[in-house]
Amino acid sequence: MDKERDRLKRVGVVDRSFLLRCWQESDPAVGEESSPRLHWRFTLTGLGEQPTSRGFAALDELVGFLGELLAGLEAGNEPEDK
Repeated sequence: MDKERDRLKRVGVVDRSFLLRCWQESDPAVGEESSPRLHWRFTLTGLGEQPTSRGFAALDELVGFLGELLAGLEAGNEPEDK
């Protein structure tokens, strides 16, 4: 595995590994007759020498972040932590 990773680095291929955690949270019910609304939440943890985590309140935020991250890596730029 390490040999393959070294080979990919030599030819300029970049890879990243992540752990994605998804769960639902409910908003408090507005009234007794109302059912709580469920919302998806996400945490993306980058795996590596310095693991970092970032939380997202919506799926479109997560997808947007990944799009920016991958575009930056494709351009040869390391992303900055926001």
